[in-house]
Amino acid sequence: MPSVVSLIVSMTDISMINTPYMPADCVDEVLEKCENFADALKLIVSDLRQQGITQRSRPEFPKSDLLMIMGKEKTTENRINMAAGWRCYMKQ
Repeated sequence: MPSVVSLIVSMTDISMINTPYMPADCVDEVLEKCENFADALKLIVSDLRQQGITQRSRPEFPKSDLLMIMGKEKTTENRINMAAGWRCYMKQ
């Protein structure tokens, strides 16, 4: 079974295209957050295995945006969240 990191890294191949609900630069931003989450999670797991405790915090995981990129959100949610997909675009 591939690791979360390898799955996210392989997803970067789509980062130069738009999705129906998100422009390409927002896709890049979401994938970057996913990679940061995966890296932080590996460090948290490593701490827990080695020390049984960690002081690290879990970063934000953009679940709804990732599901939108993957085309896995429910149809009714897609219509409601179309504006949410543009939020990083509007920040610029």
